[in-house]
Amino acid sequence: MRDRLQEEFPEEHVPLGGFNKAGPITSAVLLRGQDFFLDLYDRPEETKEFLGLLTDSIVRFERFRRGINRQPAVSSTSTGLSDDHAALVPPKLWPEFVLPCWHQYYSGLTTGSHSLHCEGLTVHHLPYLKGLDLDSFDPDRSPALTPVILTAHLGVPFAWSLQSYEYPMMTPEAVAAWVRSAVADGASRLYSYVYVNMLDGDTPAKVKAFVRAAEAAGRSLSRA
Repeated sequence: MRDRLQEEFPEEHVPLGGFNKAGPITSAVLLRGQDFFLDLYDRPEETKEFLGLLTDSIVRFERFRRGINRQPAVSSTSTGLSDDHAALVPPKLWPEFVLPCWHQYYSGLTTGSHSLHCEGLTVHHLPYLKGLDLDSFDPDRSPALTPVILTAHLGVPFAWSLQSYEYPMMTPEAVAAWVRSAVADGASRLYSYVYVNMLDGDTPAKVKAFVRAAEAAGRSLSRA
C-alpha cells in the first residue's frame, strides 16, 4: 500500500506508518500466551534464547521501517521502548530475563538517550530501572505507584497521567488540585487522554481545568 501511494504521489515522501512494534516481553506474551510465564521456570535457557531472537527481530523490523522513512537505522539522539507485560514478570527474574533484552533493544536502536513506558510496575521493580540509562519513564496506569514513590525510588524524570475514568469522580477544582499535587510530588510531565465519551456534561470543563493548571505549573517551574 505504501509503495502504491508513493507511485501515485512521486513528488511526496510517503512514510511507512501504522505498523509499530511492541517490546520484547509483550511480544513474547503475544506469541506464547500465558505459557510464557511458565516458560520462565520450566524452560529458562530456551526462553532466554527465544527472547534474544525475538528482540533481534524487533530491532531489525524497526531499522527496516526507519530505512523506508529516511531515518538513520541507529538514532544518535534517542529511542523509546513500550513493554507493559514486563510488569507481570517478578522483579527477582528481571536481571535474568527482562534486562538483557531491554539492553539489546536500546543498544540496537540508539547511541543516545533511552525512554521507557511500562504500566503496572511496583516499587520492587524500580531499582532495576536504574541501570537502563533512562532519561524519562512513563508508568501510565500503575496503581501500586505514586509520584512520591517514584521520586523516592527512581531518580529519573517521570510522567504522570490523569485517566479518563477518573474525571467523572472529580470536580474541576479537584482536577486542578491533582495537577498541583502531582507536580509538587515530583512529576516532570503530566498528560491526560480525551475520548469521545468525555465530550458531554461537565467533563470538558474538567479537561480545561487540567490544561490551565498544567500550564500554570509549567510557568511556575520555568521561573524556579
